[in-house]
Amino acid sequence: AKIEVARIAAAALAYLIAGQGDAIGLVTYDWSVRHYVPSRIGQSHLRTVLATLAGMQPSGTTSAAQSVRRSVDLLARRGLLILISDLYDEEEGVEAELRRAVRMGHEVALFHVLTRDELEFPFGADVELEDLESGRTVLTGSAAAADYRRAFAEFLERWHARCARDRIDYTRVVTDQPLDAALRSYLLRRRGGGAR
Repeated sequence: AKIEVARIAAAALAYLIAGQGDAIGLVTYDWSVRHYVPSRIGQSHLRTVLATLAGMQPSGTTSAAQSVRRSVDLLARRGLLILISDLYDEEEGVEAELRRAVRMGHEVALFHVLTRDELEFPFGADVELEDLESGRTVLTGSAAAADYRRAFAEFLERWHARCARDRIDYTRVVTDQPLDAALRSYLLRRRGGGAR
């Protein structure tokens, strides 16, 4: 579900930005950059971006820090960099690359895509969980719930603090909530120059 929500969010943002007459581009990645669509204006270019998003398939592990670095390097001039991710890999590396983008004068927005199960860990009995990227499984249950929730709350707080400190606009997207609410919240902050 996260990949579909990310795909729709990226398409909606591309459509809105292109509709304002601004150039849009796209980078998709897993272990390295898989697709690069350079920034351009126009409806035919928007269709290229949307077609690339439609064809995007998840595959294995990711290296977000390296791919964000490459994305920033591909920006020809100052612009808006939007990262849509669950942020599960290379926390410090991704943070460093986003901070680097801000220092270079780019505006940076982060859409943090999560599921309700990740946020709440609703499992009351023993359950086997599988990492969809690595295939690794772990047996866990209600005894681990409190530790999981505490660790996950700390993970979220680290990203909130990083974004606030580095002037990165943070938007949480939960897959069981309407996407338009998260997008509206982001657009209102952007229009009003409000708190990030």
